[in-house]
Amino acid sequence: MTSSRKKKLLVFLGLVGLLLGAGIILALHQTTSHLSISEWSLCRNEKGGYQINYPTGWHVYGEGSTNKFTPLVEKETPCYGDAVLISARPVGEKFPGQLTPHTPGFSISVSDQERLKGTIWDGATNLDTYLKAFPSESRSKFHKTTFANEEAVWWDIHGPKEIRFFHNDRLFQVSGGDMPQELINTIYNSFQFLD
Repeated sequence: MTSSRKKKLLVFLGLVGLLLGAGIILALHQTTSHLSISEWSLCRNEKGGYQINYPTGWHVYGEGSTNKFTPLVEKETPCYGDAVLISARPVGEKFPGQLTPHTPGFSISVSDQERLKGTIWDGATNLDTYLKAFPSESRSKFHKTTFANEEAVWWDIHGPKEIRFFHNDRLFQVSGGDMPQELINTIYNSFQFLD
C-alpha cells in the first residue's frame, strides 16, 4: 500500500471513528436528558401536606426513622412527618440525619408556627418576614425564584439545590444532595401541595 493510500485510509477511519463517537455521545445524552417520572415512586406526606416523586429503589426515612438519642437513621419508614429524607443509600449503612457527600438524595423539612417558636424566625409567615431575621449581608446572598408556584429563595452557599419557601404559614426547606442538576430539577418539578 502506498503512503498516499495509507493517509487516505487513516483519514477515512478517523472520520468514521468521529462519527461513531458523536453518535454514541448523542444517544447517551438523549437517554439521560429526558427523565421520566412515570415509573418512579411517590412520597405522599399527609402530615407535611405535599407529595413528590423520586427514583424507584431509593429509600425513605421519615418520622420514626431515627432513635431519640442520636441523629443516626436506624430504619426505613413511610413518607410521613415534619422531616423526610429520601436517599439512594440503604438503611443498613448508618449515616447522620442529613445527606452526606456523594450520596444522591434529598430532604424536605416542614416547620409550622409552633416549630418556629423561639427561633429567629418566630412569627415568620412569608419570605419577607423570614428574610428580615437574617443580617443584611446574609440577605444579599439569597436569590428569589419560584417553587411549586410559591415565591422561594435559594442561598449562594448551597446553590439552587436548597430551596426555602412558605405555604399556608409553614416554612418548607427542600435540599438536594449529590445529584446532577437535571435530576434535582426533575424531582423538584414533581413536587405538589395536597391542598
